[in-house]
Amino acid sequence: MIGGGIVGSAIAHRAAEAGLAVTLLERERIGSGATAISGGIVRSYHDDPLVASRAALGNARYRDLARAPGGDCGYRATGLLYFDAGAPLHAMRNAVRRLDPSGDLALEAIGADEGRRRFGAFRWDDVAGAVHEPYGGYVDPVRASRAFAHAALAHGAQVWEGTRALRIVVADGVVRAVETSFGTIAADAVIVAAGAWSAALLRDAGVDLPLRTRRVQAFIFALPAPDAIPCAFYDATTGVYGRPHAGGQYLIGFPVLEWDVDPDAVAPVDPDGLDALRDAVLRRLHHDPTREPRGGRCAFDAYEPAERGIAGATGIGGLFVATGWSGGGVKAAPAAADEILELLRACAPC
Repeated sequence: MIGGGIVGSAIAHRAAEAGLAVTLLERERIGSGATAISGGIVRSYHDDPLVASRAALGNARYRDLARAPGGDCGYRATGLLYFDAGAPLHAMRNAVRRLDPSGDLALEAIGADEGRRRFGAFRWDDVAGAVHEPYGGYVDPVRASRAFAHAALAHGAQVWEGTRALRIVVADGVVRAVETSFGTIAADAVIVAAGAWSAALLRDAGVDLPLRTRRVQAFIFALPAPDAIPCAFYDATTGVYGRPHAGGQYLIGFPVLEWDVDPDAVAPVDPDGLDALRDAVLRRLHHDPTREPRGGRCAFDAYEPAERGIAGATGIGGLFVATGWSGGGVKAAPAAADEILELLRACAPC
């Protein structure tokens, strides 16, 4: 298992739990890379049915993990509003019924007038409504990654931190081993979940996927009162997301159109990004939280054109990928783990 971010750690846990002999390789520490700076947003609703089903499963799994002994993942149900881009209210209600037929997720599509009454901190003029998720919120991605890794260890996995995967060894169309900074490890199956480093590793193994690296950045702000923004939110009209942060602060992220960056480069936070963020935030919030910045976070992630993420086989025997999550790896990680486990079970040498 190459990559000890939240997706790789979740896969390692599920595979070890299923009785497979697992070695998890992480170039830094478990929960590094894009995972370390992620906002950790947990939600279920999405206008893409595949992304929605993955996210809904993830939401349920994180709640279960938070209740399990030793499973502290920092899950907080702050409630979340999903502002859909251009969707009429009836379409949102139909999507909610398809996604949550039993009502277990307690999703509700609310019109703009009701939204103004209940969530007056937000602007509603340009949307027909939003989907409210009472169980939406966030996890601490680093703590969640380490909880998965510790659970994998408990099932017999090995976890190698500070270990770089240098090359995937392929012979006769079948994966054979991984060359690492600490030697070569023989393997019947290799899963690449290395985020922004995935494309180069796969390309060297003869697999060319439509992955691009992109800068991801978020800022933290002081609020005039802890409830000034009453819940987490995702705004599909701008790509802005936000959620409560420790100490009565608030974290807000915004897409950065800086592509094909070197993932080994230093990633300083760019304060100039505040201007673009402010314009986008004020399309959705009455209050301007960007007036009191309290620092930020920056890293790189792997994106694929559909922004769904790729969990599947590669055409090389025993070589699988779980990457390209396009900033959404936290909510997709548990589902990706299930999908990869099914492929591993069908892999005869495994």
